Amino acid sequence: MIDESSLMQWGCGEEGAVVDNVGNFSGRDDALRILDGVVAGSSAHRAVTVWGMSGQGKSRLLQHFAERERQSERSRAEGRVALVDIQDLVSCDDAAHGYGPDLATDLLREIAGHLASWHPGRRRRYLLDAYKRAESRAQRAWAAAVGVNISVSRASKMVNSPTIVNMPLPEEVFLTAYRNSLTDALCQLASADSRDALLLIDTVELLQLRDDATRHRSPQPQHSAAVGSWFTDRVIPRLLSSQPGLKVVIAGRERMPLRRVPAAQVQLVEWEIADTAAFLGSCQIDESLAEPVHRLCRGLPGWTSMAAQLIQQESIGHNPITFHWLSSTATGRVVEEWLPAIFLDRLPLHQRSVVEAAAVLRTVTKGSLSYILRRGNLLGGLPQDWFRQLLSYSSFMQRRDDGSQDYRLHGLVRSAFLAHLQRHEPERLRELHRIAGDYFKFAENFLEEAYHRFASSDDRLVDEWRERLQRALDLFQLDHGARLLDVAATPDHAERVRKWSPLVHAHVLRFSAFTHYMRNEGVQAQQLLFPALSLYEKLGDMRGQADTLRALGNVAYLCDEYAQAEKFLRSSLRLYQRLDEQLGQAWTLRAWGDVANLRGNHEQAESLLEDALWRHQELRNKHGEAETLRSLGNAVRMRGDHARAESLLQSALALHKQLNDEYGEAWTLRSLGNMARLRGAYRHAEELLKKSLALHRKLQNRHGEADTLRYLGNVAYRSRDYERAQGFLRRALALHEELQDRLGRAETLSSLGNVVRRMGDCVGAEQQLLSALSLYQDLGNYGGRAWTLRSLAGVAQARGDHARAEEYLQAAMVLFMQRDDRLGQAWTLTSLGDLARARRECGQADKLLRQALHLHQEVQDGHGQARTLASLGLLAHEQGDDVRASNLLDAANALEEG
Repeated sequence: MIDESSLMQWGCGEEGAVVDNVGNFSGRDDALRILDGVVAGSSAHRAVTVWGMSGQGKSRLLQHFAERERQSERSRAEGRVALVDIQDLVSCDDAAHGYGPDLATDLLREIAGHLASWHPGRRRRYLLDAYKRAESRAQRAWAAAVGVNISVSRASKMVNSPTIVNMPLPEEVFLTAYRNSLTDALCQLASADSRDALLLIDTVELLQLRDDATRHRSPQPQHSAAVGSWFTDRVIPRLLSSQPGLKVVIAGRERMPLRRVPAAQVQLVEWEIADTAAFLGSCQIDESLAEPVHRLCRGLPGWTSMAAQLIQQESIGHNPITFHWLSSTATGRVVEEWLPAIFLDRLPLHQRSVVEAAAVLRTVTKGSLSYILRRGNLLGGLPQDWFRQLLSYSSFMQRRDDGSQDYRLHGLVRSAFLAHLQRHEPERLRELHRIAGDYFKFAENFLEEAYHRFASSDDRLVDEWRERLQRALDLFQLDHGARLLDVAATPDHAERVRKWSPLVHAHVLRFSAFTHYMRNEGVQAQQLLFPALSLYEKLGDMRGQADTLRALGNVAYLCDEYAQAEKFLRSSLRLYQRLDEQLGQAWTLRAWGDVANLRGNHEQAESLLEDALWRHQELRNKHGEAETLRSLGNAVRMRGDHARAESLLQSALALHKQLNDEYGEAWTLRSLGNMARLRGAYRHAEELLKKSLALHRKLQNRHGEADTLRYLGNVAYRSRDYERAQGFLRRALALHEELQDRLGRAETLSSLGNVVRRMGDCVGAEQQLLSALSLYQDLGNYGGRAWTLRSLAGVAQARGDHARAEEYLQAAMVLFMQRDDRLGQAWTLTSLGDLARARRECGQADKLLRQALHLHQEVQDGHGQARTLASLGLLAHEQGDDVRASNLLDAANALEEG
């Protein structure tokens, strides 16, 4: 039997016990507040359930809280504190039984001992003796009942009588009676004390794991009585009822509901990086190491304490410690010292090969593991209950997300085994992976088969894996794409795959870049795509070159580098044409059309997109057709044909719905909402954008959620509801910052600056806009710079600095003209006209505003037309032409209301 102590010695125990009390107790203030409330009586609950995955520090939390309550003079328990760890009660002999009264007996006996210990000496002995006598009577009754039942069962086989045959009772009847007797005795003992007391019970998941293992081995009805539900549903409620002052805390890896007792809930999750830094500081370790330690340990307290111990033991805190050093040192230490000396030494010999085979599997089932052992001629020498024994080890955890009975080896243990085999028995490791790949081929599980094929340097699935991954990303099936990518990029064999197959490594680089692209991280995407392109060129893989050039074009488009984007896409298209790869041509033409549209080449854009649409339709690629219809709708809108643009977008929306493509539906609704916003239909725009927002949230697409919140903020701004606009934009900004999306931050800061200026805060507006301008400059985004310069001009004009305002506007106009952005030019002309009017330059103002109105009409910008007509009306009023002024203002109001 493997106990927790072997893991805890290395700071990575199941519940994250800290090695030799390294560091202070950290990062659990919220949990302590809940526990304090229950014990102090300020909470309505008398019970607490604590749960969280392995390594979260549940045991450490209970130990810390118990010790604090024992020593606190203000504690109402006054030292009456008991901590019971079920792990200490589970022995190898009991594990072999798999079923029986032993665990229940030991658990209640342990609790009884603690309850009795809170009384003076003579009283303590009396209560404990009374409990022991009751336990003995219950055991004798159990044995007698089972004996009688066996005799009746034998008799029923000898006499052909339905009455006699039905007389033997299921063993669970006797088990229930036995447990009820123990519970009665325990409650009798507890009722002798009404004072405040605290009982903490740790590792309760072992009850559930024991029940699962029992059912797995022996599913007969008489073996169905579960220890876990009996303890939580019967023992704890009766115990609390018997001793009014008692408070109970149970902790385990999985949530164990107290169905008959109202209980406070505490879920332990990973530490934030600030918690890691605080813990390292308490270990006298430089807090600058928090980033590499947090990245390695992923916020798990148990792993973090292991890393802290390694740093302290190596005594090299004065040297730079990097992630690479920490990772390699931790792996080497675990593989060469902990694994053979502690973990393997505690394994029965016949189980070592079983655990090694299990370590190869990402999820462990009896079927997959049996296949590997049978192929390796290892199954014959194992005991019949070998799998149940394996599950009894604390290093195994059940996967419950989908309700299956799959198990997995603890992540640290698995990594140590794989590293050990790779160092000392690489051919054996490859053979285990080959056998596992064969199993998952028969099981028709492509993801797991591909994982094991790649791990064994088998390239038979490379082409299919590549096609599946490309299709998933083209369809924006990002979760599925991530799982496919992980097949080759998973840390346990990424380096091995890189050396074995440069082609697979190139694919990993290219597809990993897509993740950065989706997060608007163009520079990071380029840093992966250029090495991928170089690898494809060396390998002579023309398809890989074409795909990578297309990806580089998309990234350049994201970074506002439109000329460079067009160059990449032209090169990509030529390669696809040489390959006669029609689908690649269709996607490249669509991307090129988007670039041409933003460069102001609207006729070229429309031509490219119609070509792409025709190809997708010929290929019957409905998804590509829908995406291209959306791009074509946006291009037609830029040419001012709103009726056709809306028709195209509605067609795209219908296709996305037909395909059940909620991702595409969400983005198309946003395009429709944006078009409604630009023509001044704010109410309709908000309705469409809220539908888009709901879909993004349903899909957990946080980038889409953030972008749509920003669009809603812009709609509220145009509606002059500045408070509401600020609310939308601040929520969008928080999301963009959380996602580290610099482009999204820049766009939101720019919008927020405009809102704050309208609310009268010119200083705050300027700060927001200058921050946005700096981000746009870093990103090389000329369009964003131009719009932000125009907004800064508005701030300068509001302050009365007309010269500065004109400088900003002229700089913005140059950028808009370079990009042939007629909408931007129109708004800048409106602002220049307003500036001339403020200077009393009426002739110049009239000229500029008329030019602006013409451009607004060309692009069918309803809000821009209304805004410019209002400015012309004010100019006419200032010139004394009130009739013309009234007509112009009425026309502006009509447009706004429409």
